[in-house]
Amino acid sequence: MNGSKSICLTTAASGPRSPKQLIEFSEQQGAELRRLAGTGLTERLDPLSLADQFRIMVIDPDQLSSLSDYDREIITGLSGKDWSGGAWPMPDGSLLVMLNPNQTPERRNVTLMEEIAHQHLGHPPSCLRRKEDGTWERSYDKVVEEEAYWTAAAALLPRRIVGKAVWERCTAANLAQKYGVSVELVEFRIKTLNLWPHYNAYRLDTADTSM
Repeated sequence: MNGSKSICLTTAASGPRSPKQLIEFSEQQGAELRRLAGTGLTERLDPLSLADQFRIMVIDPDQLSSLSDYDREIITGLSGKDWSGGAWPMPDGSLLVMLNPNQTPERRNVTLMEEIAHQHLGHPPSCLRRKEDGTWERSYDKVVEEEAYWTAAAALLPRRIVGKAVWERCTAANLAQKYGVSVELVEFRIKTLNLWPHYNAYRLDTADTSM
């Protein structure tokens, strides 16, 4: 991969939705992904259980023999915030997904679920290109990325699970540990489901009690 090369990533363009429409869309698609995985309404979803159904092979950078040492060093040096994962459509119709190893297992679950959501929603690939200074730059479509991330989030943490957790005054950290996702994803779901005022109220109460 010397010179000007690109890595294909799954993204696509679809019509913009209102927040309410996006919530309903992601809940429906998330529920469908859980159905395909054979996961119950309140069970923990393992994204790997869907990989075979979507003909996805999951690898780390060290497993991709076509990468030069130089490119491998650059990619493995990126933080999860800079680059979390990418996907290559293969000639046989399958998808090769490479995950950044510099992520927690919880964040890897979210990243893989997002790539599965892209595949499920039929998003065509965009590209991650290496710039002249050796860094990587990814084309970005906000509408598409929201669609995939919200769907992945809803699949990992359906509305029923989040609502019950807030009702029972569960912390984001505990819910994240139980379902194998990041705390950031839990808080994202609480906020998008308009439960943050309720969660924040008892979270502050707990903090006051512990002082």
